[in-house]
Amino acid sequence: TIVRHVPEDWKRLWLEALAGPEEDLRREAAAAILREHQKGCPDLEDTDKGLIDALSLSSHPAVRLTIAQALIELNVRTSAPQLFELAQDSGNDGAMMIEPTLARWDHKPFRDVWLSRLSEPKSTPLRRLLLAIEGVGVVGEKRAVGHLRKLVFDGAVAPGIRLPAARVLGGLAAEGLTEDTRQLAADESPRGMINRLVAASLLSTHRGDAPQQLLLQLASDDQPAVAAIALRRLLQIDPEVVKPLVPRLLKSRDSIVRQLAARSLVERPTVDVFLTLGPLLDDIHPEVREYVRESMRELAQTPQFDEIIRRNAMEVLGSKSWRELEQAARLLGELDHKSAASQLIKLLYFDRAEVHVTAAWSLHQLAVRETLPEMFVFAESVTDRFAAEPAASKGENLSAGHDACLAHLFQAFGLMKYEEPEAVMVKFIPRRYDLGPRSRGAAIWALGYLHENDPQPGLMKMFGERVADDGDIPYPEPVEVRTNSATSLGRMNAAPALKPLRHVYGSNPPGDRIREACGWAIERITDEDLPDPQTKRVSPPNAFLQPIIP
Repeated sequence: TIVRHVPEDWKRLWLEALAGPEEDLRREAAAAILREHQKGCPDLEDTDKGLIDALSLSSHPAVRLTIAQALIELNVRTSAPQLFELAQDSGNDGAMMIEPTLARWDHKPFRDVWLSRLSEPKSTPLRRLLLAIEGVGVVGEKRAVGHLRKLVFDGAVAPGIRLPAARVLGGLAAEGLTEDTRQLAADESPRGMINRLVAASLLSTHRGDAPQQLLLQLASDDQPAVAAIALRRLLQIDPEVVKPLVPRLLKSRDSIVRQLAARSLVERPTVDVFLTLGPLLDDIHPEVREYVRESMRELAQTPQFDEIIRRNAMEVLGSKSWRELEQAARLLGELDHKSAASQLIKLLYFDRAEVHVTAAWSLHQLAVRETLPEMFVFAESVTDRFAAEPAASKGENLSAGHDACLAHLFQAFGLMKYEEPEAVMVKFIPRRYDLGPRSRGAAIWALGYLHENDPQPGLMKMFGERVADDGDIPYPEPVEVRTNSATSLGRMNAAPALKPLRHVYGSNPPGDRIREACGWAIERITDEDLPDPQTKRVSPPNAFLQPIIP
């Protein structure tokens, strides 16, 4: 394991630079500490005081902001007083960096500053006003409620101020806003969308019949941004109240609204849930489709819904829509519905990669032995044009979809010890660029399973060559190929192949995937216990300031 480490004598020089008179060196030292912390160096906590002192010494704005950034990244809360002063003296860039941090730390003196800005919004620069709105929301400052109300309900205030103010006010005031909000929600004028957005935001923590009726009204809004805010709150209160709106919401042009409608059904499911949710497997937006499939998978864990979800998913396999087919095939694989295997075989020939790759993945998961011959027929049909020599493919490359598809099928052949495809899979071992890395790696992995504890001289030779092939002209051998070659040698118990395995294990650095695979193979073949990799501490390269080594 490699761990970055700043030697103590380097750190001492950096601290001296922070304390010195040169602003450039001070900035470089702060930047070096910041950079090493961001890269995971664990031993920089003792630079806190040096950075705080440097912030007080420096007068250059850019230097001070670099030091401030380092203190923030290191989470030096004791620097809050100095950062508080800097935030007020700096421009917008400094304030936007520092104020959210001091809000997160809840530095109490800033509360009065934010309240002062909110009390005089017209004379406060826009960014400072927005920082104040955000700050009082983060710390939960109740004294800001009155100031926020004035901003929110003043139609002359810019929407860019009203909307964030409404979100914060809705979080701070859990009651008392319903009547004023009702007027905003009823505004259907051309500029009324902003008022309705404000209204929805104000009700984010309200409960009771009156707020709920307003939220239901807003959830049916023609503007998706308004409807989505209201729907999220209604789902928190009671998903059941959303159900009467679902037919309309599912026709929304907005994917977020459609997904929220689906969520209302998922959180309060009934036995006919698939009748409403099923069509969303064909939704144009992938996140909606995936959400519905994942929800069905979870619902199927309940006996009440299991049979109906499986039955309807099987019916979807007869669809012509690639979106539905992809999701149904995946769902049936996740549910280990072995009766789907014969229909999934047909989907291997579907022209869209999303479908045939998913069908292959599900067949791999289902592991139905009766389908192995048909799986092999398909695999052979794809690889027929790729003979033993790359030249025979006439410049054609295996598509990414078929590369993934064959990878799943080859893994299934290996796990189920199906020997018929061996001659096809052997074609994927040599270095060649017309075949894909996933299918090549999977073929090698599967061959190792087929010959577990049965070393084959021809395979040992080819696998050993792949393990040792670290050349990069014209391209390096894919990691999947070299890693799986090593694991297959170990699985075959191939003692004659120890030489290339030991060579790569000794040459590659700790943490390298190929090295780890070689180590596993060596241990399996020899019963050796290889030493755990030692933690190696490395100093940052090209540090701006380091001792001269004699």
